[in-house]
Amino acid sequence: MTSSVTENKSRWIYIPLGLIIFMCMGTIYSWSIFRKPIETAFNIGATESGLPYMIFLVFYALGMPFAGNYMDKYGPRVMTIAGGILISIGWFLSGFTSSITLLTITYGVIGGTGVGIAYGAPMAVAAKWFPDKEGLAVGLTLGGFGLSPFLTAPAASWLIRHFGAFSTFKVLGVLFAVIITLLALPLKFPESKKSISKKKIKLNQE
Repeated sequence: MTSSVTENKSRWIYIPLGLIIFMCMGTIYSWSIFRKPIETAFNIGATESGLPYMIFLVFYALGMPFAGNYMDKYGPRVMTIAGGILISIGWFLSGFTSSITLLTITYGVIGGTGVGIAYGAPMAVAAKWFPDKEGLAVGLTLGGFGLSPFLTAPAASWLIRHFGAFSTFKVLGVLFAVIITLLALPLKFPESKKSISKKKIKLNQE
């Protein structure tokens, strides 16, 4: 009974962890802040400058079902860290690009795939820990995606003004690597009743 009560209290930590992870991933939606500096740097128009974001959406969508196939096998921690590393690599490498084509690959393909892989993990954790409040838990966790542009966009805008767009890509890439990895470490699914029963049987036998 005590263990069950403790778990019920400690499960609430997964919501802020997931929310902040989603805020990091949602920074990708602040692309509009980068467009003007990118257009100036590469001497391109609005249509071309929108390519990285459009390709991001494609690979983000493709990454989600791919990640879903491996969620139960590797667990939410590994999937979140793997996705977070790809996001970080995509952002960091974007800071070294010299053309819109390369930026589309780093920001769109690599970053988009990373978000697709990590997206489902914090949400699945919230859903499994809160079978009694699943809608609330998932909604609060996903709130990070919606809140992200309101919080990360001003921060990114400040960085761009003071350090430039490409340095901002690098800074955010490093920050995401640290934040997502650290916050992903506690993520886990609750033990199933079958696993708990097996452990009890094993203890009794010993």
